[in-house]
Amino acid sequence: MKTNFDDEGSVGIDLIVSQQPEVAFTDMNEGQFRHYVLGVFQEFIDEVSTVVE
Repeated sequence: MKTNFDDEGSVGIDLIVSQQPEVAFTDMNEGQFRHYVLGVFQEFIDEVSTVVE
């Protein structure tokens, strides 16, 4: 999972961005949305990693 959400150009980020509805996050351009998604998933991965350890 970490490699799929490693940076803003990762496969996982591309998949999420490609599914963004036109009415969601309209105040963000694509770069901002990618950055937001990356942050959300990195935070989630950190939380899950902490629980697993």
